[in-house]
Amino acid sequence: DSKAIFNGGRICDIETGQTLVEFDSKFYSNCWVSALSSDGKMAACTSDDRHRVGDHQIILANVSTGESIHTLNAEEAYPPGLEYFLINSLAFSPDGKILASIDSRSKIILWDVNPGSLISSFDPISEETGLRTDEIDYSHRLTGTEALIAFSPDGKMLAAGYAFGSIIFWDVATARPIYVIKADIPSSIESLVFSADGKM
Repeated sequence: DSKAIFNGGRICDIETGQTLVEFDSKFYSNCWVSALSSDGKMAACTSDDRHRVGDHQIILANVSTGESIHTLNAEEAYPPGLEYFLINSLAFSPDGKILASIDSRSKIILWDVNPGSLISSFDPISEETGLRTDEIDYSHRLTGTEALIAFSPDGKMLAAGYAFGSIIFWDVATARPIYVIKADIPSSIESLVFSADGKM
């Protein structure tokens, strides 16, 4: 309803600045990236220690109480022993049932918000996308804003903007790419949003 703002550790009234809900310390400790569901009932926040590569989780919290309800372990999506990276962006699906995360390795993970389990994961490097490993710049993989994600209004498509400037539109149900927009010149993507009707 645009009456409050979520800043990671608390929900505040926009007009007065008064704290409406304060989350428990488990939720916002080491929080670098956060997201709020469209109905305002659930919040997500990463719990990253930026000094220890791979030490990260996603905490889900009830907005009305500020209490943490689920912990999502990103390492579930990676083979044992494989170095994994830090989460750059989070997004809830329009119905609030799915949380998407993308890391600085450009890997996307879809999570079932309730009960807090992994649904699927997919990587931009494949024959279907036509993108190669050498087209991805990992040199700044710990800075936190190299990759962005956004759901279409109907929740059927997920757009991912990557550090190398390309955008891939993924089918949420099949975790397969629908189409790819390749950047002519590698550049970072600062923002990613769909129009209200999902056509742009």
